[in-house]
Amino acid sequence: MDQREIGAPGVSVGPVDSTGEHRSGIVDQADLWLERIGSTILTALFLVMTALGFVQVVCRYFLEFPLYWSEELIRYLFVWTTFLGAGVATARGLHIEIDILSTIVGKKPPLRKEKILRTIRVISTSLMLIFLGYYAYLAGDFLGKIHRLKQSSTAMEVNMLWPMSAILVGGLLMLLHYLTRFIRDLKASLVEDGGDLKERREG
Repeated sequence: MDQREIGAPGVSVGPVDSTGEHRSGIVDQADLWLERIGSTILTALFLVMTALGFVQVVCRYFLEFPLYWSEELIRYLFVWTTFLGAGVATARGLHIEIDILSTIVGKKPPLRKEKILRTIRVISTSLMLIFLGYYAYLAGDFLGKIHRLKQSSTAMEVNMLWPMSAILVGGLLMLLHYLTRFIRDLKASLVEDGGDLKERREG
């Protein structure tokens, strides 16, 4: 990882992730490791899905012995990759964003622009935290209903709680990544405001 300087005074320089944001401190390091673990699991799941798909084709069309459970397993693994991938995309800032406000403030002085954009990020991240918190609540309630009904899959006859748990896990991962981003931006804003206040007092 490279090291870069940031504009906010008093903020220590730390490792830079794939989004260009600095990761320093226990919370940021935990967020970075969570992203790496998610990426590793995603890679493993994609390899398993690819291997199962290849074996299924060979067994069905060449050996005439289809694996009745493989398609169902691939389907559930795909569900898990979707929600785990949403968490990794959140950590890397890869979700679709509307940047019209960034364009509007683009003509501001660099320091002023960064302060405005950071404030916008804090507000938008706060809204996402509220949404994901409610989403996690609904997902937990949904999983509770599945657990009480004791539903099982058709082919593998596994409890549907296991494949459906991806809904909650993905939501919690996104929530954690947004929380660390919120803490990072809020901390930088407080440090910058403190630096501005100190300059005014000295002036």
